[in-house]
Amino acid sequence: MFSFLTNINLSAIALIIVLIVFAINAFFIVYHLTRFGIGTAPKIIALIFVVGCMFMVLIIIALYVGLTFPSFNFLNP
Repeated sequence: MFSFLTNINLSAIALIIVLIVFAINAFFIVYHLTRFGIGTAPKIIALIFVVGCMFMVLIIIALYVGLTFPSFNFLNP
C-alpha cells in the first residue's frame, strides 16, 4: 500500500524545499526594493539581485545533478 514511500529521494525533496524558501525570500526582497524604493537605484539593485539569484539557482541545480549523494552516505548510517 505504501510502497511508493521506499523510493522517495529525500535529498531531492530537501533541495526543492530550500529552493522554494529561497525563492520566496528573494521575491520579498525584490518586491520591497521595487515597491518602496525611491528613484531608479533600488530597481537596478533589484534587477541585479534577481539575475544573481537565478544564476545561483542554476549553479545549485547543476551541482545537484552532477553529484552522487549516495556516495556521501549520510542518509544510511
